[in-house]
Amino acid sequence: MPSKEACMFRFTRIMTDLSVIAVTLWLPGCLFSPRDRADNTAEFLSQEIANMGGTGAALISGGAPAKAAAAMADTFRADLVIHPFAWDSIGECFIRSATYTTSEGYERVRIDTIIFKDAGGLSLRHPTIATVATVQHIRSVTHQKGGNQANVRIVINGVLTVAAETTYVKNGTISGTYNDETFATGTITNVTRHYTSGSWRFPDAGSIVGEFPKFTYEVNFLGAGDARVDITTKSTGNVRELTIHVDDR
Repeated sequence: MPSKEACMFRFTRIMTDLSVIAVTLWLPGCLFSPRDRADNTAEFLSQEIANMGGTGAALISGGAPAKAAAAMADTFRADLVIHPFAWDSIGECFIRSATYTTSEGYERVRIDTIIFKDAGGLSLRHPTIATVATVQHIRSVTHQKGGNQANVRIVINGVLTVAAETTYVKNGTISGTYNDETFATGTITNVTRHYTSGSWRFPDAGSIVGEFPKFTYEVNFLGAGDARVDITTKSTGNVRELTIHVDDR
């Protein structure tokens, strides 16, 4: 029988759209041997999803890209060179880049591209909740050190519906390679959150599934601030179950 654990996490602040993924994938670092995650691609990927979760929503809510960009702190724990979001007139999108290097020879380059469109399919330079109908957020990241290279690409497509309670539904794909070999794939399916009382709430529906060589993770948002995370070890079939509760009201 698969082994199971139930853990409760309680937060008193609003978490970003997909930040629960960071909890999901940092935990396998303790659950599996270093051999199962030697290149740390799982941790890289989880960090990227967590960080990009609220970026598009912040730009929509703030309306002013420069102001919103200034508030979007990068989650990587190091000094960074971050170029704020800037409007690209050719691609009709917002682009931000960030570079991180260390004296040990590690380098990370991250590029965000966000496209806001109205109901008629026209790109928006000044996105607001009232005008945005769809959002596409693409993040491409390259990690390099010692001749090794990990690449992460996340594509998230969101649909914004403005009503008495504004709804934001996201679908997307996740991929990761290490030295040009596929290391991770995943899907984001109908992850839904609502804009209430001036803030974005924790997702209350949808799922995220990721496949790695030695384990699979699945996150299901259950509503009322709850989410269930199942981490399956492929070699044994053992399942580690985590229950997450977020108090964002």
